[in-house]
Order: sequence, then C-alpha cells, then structure tokens
Amino acid sequence: TLKSLLYDLDRQGERMALEEVSRIVGALADALDYAHQQGLVHRDVKPSIVLITADGRPVLTDFGVARMVDVTTITESGGTLGTPAYMSPEQCRGEPGDARSDVYSLGVLLYQLCTGRVPFDADTPYAVILKHITAPLPSPCAVRPDLPEAVERVILKAMAKDPADRYQTAGAMGRALHAAVEMEKATPLPRRRNALHQALRAVGGLLSPHITVWQGTAIVAITILLILSLLLITRPLRIRRFLARLTPTPTTGETSTTVLTLAGPDVTADTWLNPDLPDETWQEADLAHLQGPLTPDRLLFRFDLTGLPADATVLSATLALRVELWGEESFPGAAVAYQVLTPWEPATATYNLPWSTPGLAAGVDYDPAPLDVAPVPDEGYLTLDVTPATIAWREPGKQNYGLVVMMSADSHNQAHHWVYLSEQPDPADRPTLCITYEVPR
Repeated sequence: TLKSLLYDLDRQGERMALEEVSRIVGALADALDYAHQQGLVHRDVKPSIVLITADGRPVLTDFGVARMVDVTTITESGGTLGTPAYMSPEQCRGEPGDARSDVYSLGVLLYQLCTGRVPFDADTPYAVILKHITAPLPSPCAVRPDLPEAVERVILKAMAKDPADRYQTAGAMGRALHAAVEMEKATPLPRRRNALHQALRAVGGLLSPHITVWQGTAIVAITILLILSLLLITRPLRIRRFLARLTPTPTTGETSTTVLTLAGPDVTADTWLNPDLPDETWQEADLAHLQGPLTPDRLLFRFDLTGLPADATVLSATLALRVELWGEESFPGAAVAYQVLTPWEPATATYNLPWSTPGLAAGVDYDPAPLDVAPVPDEGYLTLDVTPATIAWREPGKQNYGLVVMMSADSHNQAHHWVYLSEQPDPADRPTLCITYEVPR
C-alpha cells in the first residue's frame, strides 16, 4: 500500500521525489474525478486504501463509506465521518460533504507525500478534528524547505477551509500539480548554480577590478550572514503575518463554534454485557470483549451532557473507543452503534436485565436504525458518528439512555477485539464523546 511505502521512506529518512508524487496523486485525482462524475463521493481517501501494483500503479480502493451524491440520500444524518487525519472541515462538523471533501483529503495526502507527515496531528482524534476546523495549515515549505512554492500553492488551495476556495474538481487539482512539478523541472539545478556563479562574478567586478571572484564570494557570504541575522530578528513579525494570511477570517455571524470533549468516570457510565456470564455485572471492568455475531457482546455508554449549553445547536458528535486485537490473527469485523431506549444503570445492568430479552431487543430496548457502522481496526481508535442520538437527547421530553455498541451481523464470527472502558488509568484510552456545537454570540 501507499502507507507502507511512506513508512519505508520515513524509516530511511527519505522523501518521495516530486515526479513520483505528481504521478501518484495525478492518478488518484483521475480516479476520484471519474467517481465524482458517476455521482459517487469516496469520503475516506488515505494512504492505507491506496494499493500499489507490481508495475507501480496506484489503485484507489475501499469505497466503504462512500455515498451517492443525490438529494434523496444526503440528509442531516448522512454525515458519515472518515479518518480524522484526512477529514475535511465540513466532515469534521458532521456535514455530508461533496466531491470537494475528497479534494481536501487528497490535499492532505499530497501534503504527507511531500513532507513525510500529516498536517494536523494530536494526542486524540478530537483534537485532530478541531484542528481541521479551526487551525491554520502549517506551511509545507517550512517542513520541507526544498519544496517548490508552486507545489505548496497547490496544497494550500486543495486544503482551503472553505470548499468554495478549493479546486472544484479532483481533475483540476491533478492538472495543477502536474503543471507545478513540470515548471520546477523546466529550471534545472545546474543552470541555477551557473546563475549564482555569474552573480558572484558580477559582484566581484562591481566592488573593484582588483578583487578576485573568491574575494567577491567571501564578501557576498558576509552579506548573506548579515541578511540572515536581520531575518532572524524580524522572524516573529513575519511568522505573525504568515499565520494571519493562513488563519480564516472570523465570521461576523451571530454564532460561534465550540467543541466539548467528554471522557472519564466522572462524565461516563459504561459497562460490558457478557453473554458468557449473563447475570454478572461489569461496572468496574476496564476492558471488555467485542466479538463476532455468534458471541453477541454488548457495550453500553452514557455520557453526562450537562456541560452542553442549553442554547447549543449540535453540529456533530463522535464516539471514539480505544481498541486492539484480542489474539494474533485478524478477522474482518465492523461495529454498529444504536440509540438505547430502555433506562439502565452500570451497577445493575447485566446481559439479562433490565432488557425485554437477553442482550437487548431491537425496536424495544434500542432503536433498530443504526447510527453508524465502522470497521474495527486491529489497533487504534474505533470512531462512530452518533450525531442523531445526541441531537435527539436534547429534544423536549426525550431522555438520554445512552448508546449500545455491538458487532455487525456480517462480521466474521472470529472477529475479536479488546475495547478500553472508562476505568482505564490513562485518559487517552478512555471512551470519549466529542461534540461540536454552535452557540449564539
């Protein structure tokens, strides 16, 4: 995959050649352009789903979270999230997005291919999501000084916060990148070195007819040192000006966007419903099993929403669970989140109680309409979009009975994972609910 190729380059301390970057991104842009013309948005472009064939061709795969671009399918609840490091700002806000969301994700991938790292990184997925929404884009040239400015401009445009400011098609982005790289190739390195040598000779001639080229070189070097000193002195001011250009201008509207992160025992009630011990309570467990459909474990989560302002309008809500493989062999599986309809308490809830049938009954104990479905990674974070439930809990007369997470019916029977619960000592391992919301100014 492209991910493994990037890993090998990073381990060797190398960066991908720009011609190779242009070839790979150009091919992916063409593939996305074709998909978009067919009315399909990928929504999860990232290196791990790009396969590299034996002859070096990149192949875009895994349209698992793709959606047809159709007014009948794009609704408020249609905002399926992708992978946080590559998500567009509109996806981070829980909006459905369109073809330009894929352009943004391809811009993130281009940034990574050029610099060896993703533009936004943090300790938790929620911090990454917030950065995509609000943080200015770190200059690619600051990370890789030899990166041509023309290539940097392509990245900056592709990753504009506002979709209207991006390339409107993936094909346009691919063509712009190709032109930028070709323009760089049109000025070969030897000619640039020769131009510098001629400049040094010119300086030597201007200073005195008796000054040699090497003396002129020394004078120029001293001049450069003085200029660098001046640049260092003025660096803070230049950085502020640079950030001011990249930072989105605050809107003059009447709302502001904020992110609320809920995690830890003080705000989380969670428990594991174990079908092997159906009468046992697992309130104090710090780990739980999540297995394939033949062993129907259930995980319950309820978060205290009192920290959410009464006048808040919820834009998105994402549940993140730290997971890892139970054994040595990996089997494909996906997790599903549902809204719970029956009240429960972690101190007394078991696989049998208080449900109408053991393990909860669809349509009685939980809403049968899934909130989100997502593949369970072998290790890392499982993220599930629970925006509709979070919005519903704030409606008059509605109660917050939390969420239930289980393996999907089409998961492999031997898919088996550990899931970290709120009793974990490391805060980064605890279940987290990240809510993005607006409030009046």
